[in-house]
Amino acid sequence: MPIHNYLGESAPPAWEFTFGDGDIVLKSAVYLARNFADYRFPHLASDDELKKIADTVRGIIKDLAMEEIAMDRLTAVEGEILADKRIVARCFLNGRKYRSLFLKNNGKDIIAVNEEDHILICFKREGLGFFELLDKAFKVDDMLDAEADIAYDETFGYLSSLPSRVGTGLRAVTILHLPALSYTKNIKNTADIAGKLGLDFVSLYGAKEKDWQGNLFVLSNHKTIGFPEADTVKKVENFAREVAATERRGREVLDKHRKDPLADVVWRAYGLLEHSKILTEKEALDAASKLQMGSDMGIIDKIPGSFFGEIFTLSRRSYLRNLAGSDGDVEHLRAIIANKTIRKYMK
Repeated sequence: MPIHNYLGESAPPAWEFTFGDGDIVLKSAVYLARNFADYRFPHLASDDELKKIADTVRGIIKDLAMEEIAMDRLTAVEGEILADKRIVARCFLNGRKYRSLFLKNNGKDIIAVNEEDHILICFKREGLGFFELLDKAFKVDDMLDAEADIAYDETFGYLSSLPSRVGTGLRAVTILHLPALSYTKNIKNTADIAGKLGLDFVSLYGAKEKDWQGNLFVLSNHKTIGFPEADTVKKVENFAREVAATERRGREVLDKHRKDPLADVVWRAYGLLEHSKILTEKEALDAASKLQMGSDMGIIDKIPGSFFGEIFTLSRRSYLRNLAGSDGDVEHLRAIIANKTIRKYMK
């Protein structure tokens, strides 16, 4: 898939709600960090070392038939779009040579080379499915281990440039859409319970309530030392299921005791997305979140499960800058796209 297919209006949406608890658990991802024993970490390595690392990885994974994107050849806006879609980390966008991104399956299969570590293996899917993703990551890990000397310490485990990755090098991440928990002010309780279990639970955009754009939250493991990979993903997945169940109960309570006020919130969100002439990113995501919840709860029909993912992708400043060719009036353009997107389904 050419790089422009990840950037334009036909690009894969950031999230689609199509699996299991997919209307609440948007996406699961497994990351495995690995380094070659014979080279310095990327932030210390010379260009010659980085080139050798990239060449080595390219040769090992050649049979996976992944598309390679050289990061230093992307424009700043193109890089921002990939970061907004969580295909690449923002730390990967500084334009240094010999940083490559290998992609497959519409950006759900990712291998980043010379990011913060030599290799970051990532597999994603909609909804929950950590063990499937972990199995895929281990297969790539086995390929690397068979062909190269991977940095490993008998005491600490796999070595990394980041202390938080030392051990298994595993991070299991899920992104959840929690409008009912946000509406009923129960997010802090969820975060407190997660912390007691050794998990991280944070807003996708910021710690303060005013930054909870779209009611999106990230759940992940905190520790990578002393816990087998299977135990880690099981803990994250089980807690994600508990949070999803709590969100569902919250929606049931709202439907039973706050039905009219909730319907008012949903239909106001609909009006904002259909008729606004200027729309901030936060306004777009918050309204899309409310509308998606209204659709999930049967308050409004015709809105598909992919709607929130569409609005998320199409409302990002990076996407709009790329579409407009300059900064332009992105808030006006965002409103036009939101109007067009919702009318596509509500006509």
